[in-house]
Order: sequence, then structure tokens, then C-alpha cells
Amino acid sequence: DGDDDDDEDNDDDDEEEETAKNDKELKETGIGGDEVRESG
Repeated sequence: DGDDDDDEDNDDDDEEEETAKNDKELKETGIGGDEVRESG
């Protein structure tokens, strides 16, 4: 059970990291950014 919990936590962390990375890329490229967040 402990291993399963760790796997789940790792999956969540990966998703969060991917989201943060995508947001950072959008800011750097100037595409979307605040406008997307306001509409989203």
C-alpha cells in the first residue's frame, strides 16, 4: 500500500510540474498568459 501511495503522489507531482512548465513557456513566448487565465 505504501508503494502505491508513493506512486500516486509522484503522478500528482509530475502533473503539477508539467502544468507549471507549460504556464512558464506561455509567459516566455507571450502566448496566452494572463488573458487565458482570466477567460479560463
